Amino acid sequence: MSEAAQAVAAAVNQARAEAGLGPLAVDPLLNQAAQSHVDDMVNNYVYGHYGSDGSTVEMRVARTGYAQNPWVSENWVSSTSVAGAMTWWMNDYVHRVNILNGNWQEIGVGVGTRNGEMIFVTVFSGDSGDAPAAEAPAQPSAEVATAPPPAQPLTIPAEGMDYTIRPGDTLLSVALAYGTTWENLAAANGLSENALLQIGQVIRLPGANAPAANTPADA
Repeated sequence: MSEAAQAVAAAVNQARAEAGLGPLAVDPLLNQAAQSHVDDMVNNYVYGHYGSDGSTVEMRVARTGYAQNPWVSENWVSSTSVAGAMTWWMNDYVHRVNILNGNWQEIGVGVGTRNGEMIFVTVFSGDSGDAPAAEAPAQPSAEVATAPPPAQPLTIPAEGMDYTIRPGDTLLSVALAYGTTWENLAAANGLSENALLQIGQVIRLPGANAPAANTPADA
């Protein structure tokens, strides 16, 4: 378990302690499930709670042979630091509730980097069916589940394009998917790195012909 992953687990348990909740035990199989999803996102440019093969967190946990607890859930985010990841999670209602779920007993953490950006995944497990899901989209179709992942980032037209925010998106995850940087997206939309994006919100992805802009100090 990397130092960054250990720091995430410690930060999650600190947040739980501040809320009067007990700590989560780190489980190596949950670590494996979390890290496999991080590696998938890093290698295949597929960002979200579904893997490039259409897998869910339940499927990824089952593949490890983990059978301690029947209920699992997952948080993920891309950020430049552990502190940034925790800030985003704790400022977002659904992810905060996931971290502060009193039914969880164990945690697994995966961390990876791509082009200097960090991707974090936490997998939670407990024995209660009251566990909230980190994201609740419809199950992907067979076509989505079996479609091969893109080998390269998606392309932004020279004139730029609009992008509609989906569940789990952050400036960093969108930037990684389109081969740009979060600084470019922040500057084009007047946002800061850890700005909370709303599902359905439309942001601008600047192309090569977009005028230069300065990232705001605060947002």
